[in-house]
Amino acid sequence: MPRRRALLLAALSASPAPSPAAAARDASPAAPFRVEETARLRVAARQLGWTVLRDRDAPAGAAETGLVLIRAQRPVPPAERPGHLAALLRNIRAFRFEGPLAEEPWPRHPSGLPAATITARGTSAQTRGPVVVRAVVLYGPARSVLAVAAAPAGEWDALGPEFGALLGSLRAAGGSGAAP
Repeated sequence: MPRRRALLLAALSASPAPSPAAAARDASPAAPFRVEETARLRVAARQLGWTVLRDRDAPAGAAETGLVLIRAQRPVPPAERPGHLAALLRNIRAFRFEGPLAEEPWPRHPSGLPAATITARGTSAQTRGPVVVRAVVLYGPARSVLAVAAAPAGEWDALGPEFGALLGSLRAAGGSGAAP
């Protein structure tokens, strides 16, 4: 038995690791959401329930870079949706916001699911620098999907179209059927 285990470990370590694009494309069908990488945003990590995409073009050693955080969450009944996204965004410790966060419905999200979005200026908790944050929640029948895109304020104009493409490509698993 130990010899089989050693052979298996040797075979696994000898095989090349899949590229981030291949890993995203070949994700398990049981994954709660699907998202397409863009020219600048690639999957950098999957941990603690979050999928993290980072800016490929960010300079090495940059204190703050563009990123997208995505996580599946419990379904949200229609009566509880107003204010839900703002509350989620305020509870993400990476950002600080002054004043109210105004949610806007996204009635025609490409996934076909009801959605809400917020775009706000805030402060990075890590660097204390100004950031722009765009959050989207898709209200699926089995799970909601939260996506938060953020970039330093000076980089937002360059990354905004990438974030828009990525957030538009977001899909809850199981297709695009509309939720109640």
